Amino acid sequence: MIQRIQSLLLLFALFIAVALYFMPLSQKTHFDPANGDVPVTLKVTGFETAPGQLTIAWPLLICNTAVGILSLIAIFMYRNRPGQIKITMLAFFISCLVLAGTFWYSDYYNNAGDEKSRYLVGVYLLFVQLFVLIRAIKAIKKDEELVRSADRIR
Repeated sequence: MIQRIQSLLLLFALFIAVALYFMPLSQKTHFDPANGDVPVTLKVTGFETAPGQLTIAWPLLICNTAVGILSLIAIFMYRNRPGQIKITMLAFFISCLVLAGTFWYSDYYNNAGDEKSRYLVGVYLLFVQLFVLIRAIKAIKKDEELVRSADRIR
């Protein structure tokens, strides 16, 4: 049911997961002896060293897709709130893996002459996604407590 706050929060987490496919996560200038300074942009899909030249980062791609799918599944589990909490917690932990993988991959192309990575919009969206998933878990727990207290009154 979309009118519940946790459903809206999970839908927002799904939109963020989709938006991360198009947003850059970090960027740095990598020194290549053959080509000189080459800008390297990290996206969820992989490293982009030139327009159209992409090296796929499979762990980030798979984990981000899993977060989106789990958020979508959790939206439609509104009658099974304990299961919905478990699915949303799993999405939260996988989103933490995406964030950790982002920081690890940002330092992947590290040479002595390379500059530090500049974190871009995508990293901040990952933090927003984590916050939204935490709020969704709290809203689901609050809804479960409300239903249980109503059952006690009957």
